[in-house]
Amino acid sequence: MTITPHRAPAVSTGDTQIRACVPGRVKPSLIIAAVLSLLSPHVYGASVTKPDVKLNPDPRMSYEITVKVENAPGSFDHVEGSVDYKVANPECVPLTPMVGATLVPEKRVAMRLMPVGNNVYKAHVLADLIHDEDYYRKGVCHWTVVGANADFSHDIIDFSPAIFKEDIIRGGSVKKYFSNESYTELDMKRVDIGEDSPDRYANQGAVFSITIESRETSNTSTIETHSSKGQNR
Repeated sequence: MTITPHRAPAVSTGDTQIRACVPGRVKPSLIIAAVLSLLSPHVYGASVTKPDVKLNPDPRMSYEITVKVENAPGSFDHVEGSVDYKVANPECVPLTPMVGATLVPEKRVAMRLMPVGNNVYKAHVLADLIHDEDYYRKGVCHWTVVGANADFSHDIIDFSPAIFKEDIIRGGSVKKYFSNESYTELDMKRVDIGEDSPDRYANQGAVFSITIESRETSNTSTIETHSSKGQNR
């Protein structure tokens, strides 16, 4: 299947710009991140401030993430990952002035994918990485993991499958298929989130796959946080 992307206009967020280049369907975490980055500086006023998000000093919910690439038509320039978290109980957050809506805090942290074999990478996700706290004197805000995604970059294209909370916690796996044509078409910057089956492509024999698998472990090593992905939302 040929992906025909379109280019969305750049959106000013004060000191940065977000330009979404998407193939019709966009990775949900990218939409959330873009919208929250746009709104947060304007709607968090004097009465609703950004919380001082802290890491959990004693995390106990650890999961090993294994990512495997099969039959890719070439190499990738860069491999990285990220994990998204959000407050699960919005009642702990006051309504935003003027907007009248509740914008729950979210946070993204980097997930370091370490090569362990031929096209195999491993990382650790802490489901309870973020410390629960009473930010607004409306009760304790409880954080939960939303999902994790891997980004395999080839030139201006990101192949980005994701695994979400349910599969992370239960030790499930997600396998996404990508077309070789998408790998070779370098006409426009885009994010390709793949398909659930090779049947979705006209040339089913010219595809590659990326599988993300989760397994519970006792390893509670701290996930490295980068400023570009670890900012509060």
